[in-house]
Amino acid sequence: MATTIGRFTFNVQFPVAGVYTGKGTEKMFPTWRSWGPDLVEVRLDHFDPKPLPEYLRMVQSLKAVLPCPFLLTVRSNKEGGGPLSKSLDDKQRYFLFDCLAEEVEGIDVELASLIAGKVAALCAQRKKTLVVSVHDFKRTPPDSVLISWLKKAKSAKADVVKIACHAASLEDALRLLNFALKNRKTPLVAIPMGDLARPLRLLAPLFGSRWAYAYLDSPTAPGQYSLPNFRDIARRL
Repeated sequence: MATTIGRFTFNVQFPVAGVYTGKGTEKMFPTWRSWGPDLVEVRLDHFDPKPLPEYLRMVQSLKAVLPCPFLLTVRSNKEGGGPLSKSLDDKQRYFLFDCLAEEVEGIDVELASLIAGKVAALCAQRKKTLVVSVHDFKRTPPDSVLISWLKKAKSAKADVVKIACHAASLEDALRLLNFALKNRKTPLVAIPMGDLARPLRLLAPLFGSRWAYAYLDSPTAPGQYSLPNFRDIARRL
């Protein structure tokens, strides 16, 4: 199932986004290129506090090495944001989205965020892909709730809807993936989180999830694989 982000289109069996948290050094960038991420998610909320020009330089340096689309995330503290998110209010988060939008092909914002509408307008104006995301770190809610999230995200002008939920059992994880399968005509990313769901994170694209996540330099979610580990297991499958 082909997915287009900006000028990039990928259509592979196990598309994977490599997560960049600012912890890796530029000496590691050529190695990351050899890992072949289909997409890079810049988790700015996990970066160390730096002046804005330094953030720009770090993203530009990685883009010069990796020929793939980039997705910018400044996750809110309420939905699992990194250390930097604790010191950012919504106005400051929007400022970072606005300033770095030209360096990326897409932006990820939470459905529940008060700036979701402004970020949607920003993406429309700058011609960026909008990912609207929902996270539940405690449970996988009933399908009726998942359907409600999907409808609300589509109403929020999402180009891609991302739903990540903690799975207390394999049944939870399979139910979330089956939800993606039933709604595969909608660009949807489904992520079962937690140790029990870890093996099924790999299989999410086979159920219609537009991509899976693995980390380049540091994990950002429970059960997340490193990118080379993900690639190795996917090849065996």
